[in-house]
Amino acid sequence: MKRRYWAAVAGACAVGFLGSACSRQGESERASGKAVLTAEVKQGPLVITVRGSGDIRAKESNKIIPPIKKQAMITFLVPDGTQVSSNEVVARFNTDDIERRVKDLESALLEASNKLGNARTDLEIQMMENTSTVIKAEQDQSAAVMELEKLVQGDDPMEQRNAEVKLQIAASDASRKQRRYEELSGLVKEGFVTEDEVEEERLQVETAKLAAETAGIEKQLLGDYSMPLRKAAARATLAKTTTDLDKARKQTQALFLNKKQAVDAAQRVVERAAADLDLAREEMRAYEVRAPGEGVLMYGNPDESWRRGEISVGANYYPGQVLMTIPNRAVMQAVINIPEADIRNIKVGQQATVTVEALADRNFAGEVTKVAEVANAGGWWSSDVKEFKVEIGLKDGKELRPGFSCKTEIITATLPSAVYLPVHTAYRDGEKFYVYPVGSRDGGRTEVKVGRSSVQYVEILDGVKPGAKVYLNPPEKSATKP
Repeated sequence: MKRRYWAAVAGACAVGFLGSACSRQGESERASGKAVLTAEVKQGPLVITVRGSGDIRAKESNKIIPPIKKQAMITFLVPDGTQVSSNEVVARFNTDDIERRVKDLESALLEASNKLGNARTDLEIQMMENTSTVIKAEQDQSAAVMELEKLVQGDDPMEQRNAEVKLQIAASDASRKQRRYEELSGLVKEGFVTEDEVEEERLQVETAKLAAETAGIEKQLLGDYSMPLRKAAARATLAKTTTDLDKARKQTQALFLNKKQAVDAAQRVVERAAADLDLAREEMRAYEVRAPGEGVLMYGNPDESWRRGEISVGANYYPGQVLMTIPNRAVMQAVINIPEADIRNIKVGQQATVTVEALADRNFAGEVTKVAEVANAGGWWSSDVKEFKVEIGLKDGKELRPGFSCKTEIITATLPSAVYLPVHTAYRDGEKFYVYPVGSRDGGRTEVKVGRSSVQYVEILDGVKPGAKVYLNPPEKSATKP
């Protein structure tokens, strides 16, 4: 049966039903003539309820979680429970570490900016050198093209023509001297010229013939060797300058890309350093905490009320921790804990009554709005009994304040016609339940089958009839089994 009414049974000494203490108590009561309390088995409507306890909270709250990255010591706090206005300073942290970090990041940004400037200068210089290199290579190639064209269209034809003219002149001179030699040879017999003059003319003829042969050989060498060699050299020079131009363009492009990548990398370093500095400055601004809205400020997280004592001047704040909460008191709710034995009976939409001790046990109507799927996280102080969080929305909570303790009774079922007894009258022995009917032989007990139960009553499914009476406490000789 459920733990709550067994606790009540324990309060009535029924847990010790098989022990001698309650038996001796019954005997002493009879011996002293005291009246024995009884209860009547009744039939009628039975409301099944589950009780729990917890506190009052706001349905919605502004949780203040300062966006700082490292733990920091709290140096200032407004008092817990203060009414604050929007943007009011409510807390401060020690800024020594963050200020050092900002200065380091400023130095890192300055250094990165200098490196970026140097990289951009290197890129500009490289671009100028690249332009000069490519222009020089283009000029060399253009000169090679013109040199080849000059050779093919000018020098070679001109030299070839000169060689032909030289050969013609030499041949003509040799022919003329040959005729003169022949004329002089005929005049020797007549005595007009001497033999020496003829011999001299013959030598001139031989010299002219040699010159004509030489001119012919030179013309042939020019056409067979000199001109082809000059053309081949010019074409090779053109090919080399073309290759050098392509090479220069590729090399300058590679050098440009290398310098450009250095600039881009330096730019990214600057951007990262600037972003880190902006984040650090923004984080440093977060070291002065301001209220996001107006309301009554509470330390810590209302869902972890046991940690509120950790929020104090001189204590360390850890990133992600809820520093403060400003509840929205327009919509209030009760957050209660229900034992695991009862949680299966709790459903969203069930009606509940919330009792607030701080308001002279005033009752507030409510409705279950949320049932936790997992048990509450335990700690070193937790018992073995698991509890689940249940949220109950309150229809009228204007007078309530967050943190008020409360007790709640949730209606889980209404039985229109049930046979029932006070929960104190049912005693458990092993896996069975018993009652002690009035008038039974020798105060014997009767086994009953129980159904659902509330805080005060338990449903009897079988074993006794309506109208019968049972003892609240085990009578004399209660330890004897039937």
